Amino acid sequence: MFLAPSASRLLVFHEGVAAASPAPALQAPRRVLRSYALPPWLRLRRSSPNALTLDWCRFRRGKEEWSESLPVICVHEILEQERYHGPVTLEFQFRVEDKPKRLLLAVEDAAEWRILVNGTPVQTGSGAAGAFWDRSFHQVEVTRQVKKGDNVVEMSRRFRPVPASRFGLSSLFECLSGTELESVYLVGDFAVRGRLASGEPRRELTTGAAGCVRFRPEFSLVQEPKRTGGDLLADGYPFFAGRMTLAATVRINAPRSGERALLSLPRLDAALAKVRMNGSAAGTIAWSPYELDVTRVVRQGENAVQIELVNTLRNLLGPHHRPGGEPDSTWEHDFKYHPDWLRRPWEREANWTDDYCFLPFGLRQGARVLIVRDAETNGHSRKR
Repeated sequence: MFLAPSASRLLVFHEGVAAASPAPALQAPRRVLRSYALPPWLRLRRSSPNALTLDWCRFRRGKEEWSESLPVICVHEILEQERYHGPVTLEFQFRVEDKPKRLLLAVEDAAEWRILVNGTPVQTGSGAAGAFWDRSFHQVEVTRQVKKGDNVVEMSRRFRPVPASRFGLSSLFECLSGTELESVYLVGDFAVRGRLASGEPRRELTTGAAGCVRFRPEFSLVQEPKRTGGDLLADGYPFFAGRMTLAATVRINAPRSGERALLSLPRLDAALAKVRMNGSAAGTIAWSPYELDVTRVVRQGENAVQIELVNTLRNLLGPHHRPGGEPDSTWEHDFKYHPDWLRRPWEREANWTDDYCFLPFGLRQGARVLIVRDAETNGHSRKR
């Protein structure tokens, strides 16, 4: 019995009742008559802003010397373990090769921070530029302060440790006040240039059913491409979360009587794909087999195909630094990996990588339209 993700079935058993005849197969045998591949380069249009996660910083307490560069979660753990109360400053760095027309910085509780970009203050009025995915993450305008080349964001506030939870799970439900240091996000109209960690064309870590693509911790903001070959990580969107539309035109000999047209995605690296063809909504592709019947919207000759890929928050929020790749489940320890960064450095290499691990995103094996005829069963073509 086939069950789609999130679907369910109720099974009822009756004693003394003969078993029913087996149900026909969900997918009928078929013969592919013609195949039309979409062009290898697809037009690209974002419906959500791109982002670059900044999760490494230097820090200092008051007027102390700056620390070495550390993950933000490490800085938070250090201050929490010290039960530190007092002023703290974080310093993030990023590089711009092509300056975007507009650039925002998303910060949790931005109004609580004094923020300087390249030494110039920015306005941190709560929600001035809207929220970024969560109402607590406020976007502040930094376009004017950002320059081509290396940039520095300096953020200062008073730190107050969060009181300890009564027990582990209670942290999910207790409302405890204190300071939580989080990554910050550059948001806007740009692409993110990065390099694969292996130096090879592509390397994937496979853990369980999911694999990760590893990038070196070297990113910069560049101009966006207008087309993609289907690999959206490589084309500038490793941290992207949201909706991205890939479009192309393909010439098709329309299905004849008894034939059907299917849009086939040999590989779908996204949460789901919403398909439009010739201006009409055709349906959604969410699980294997990654196919959609488009017979009613296909036409003879040129056909305009739009495939809207919907991504999750995984590549934006992480966990990014797990050396084994994608975990089967995600909990607090999947971001920390071990409790003491500085006193037990020997644990770091086994439990942490400075590289960034992303889930693949895009249509790396392209898309095609198949014209098929269902195989005959007992002399009759299967009806749909």
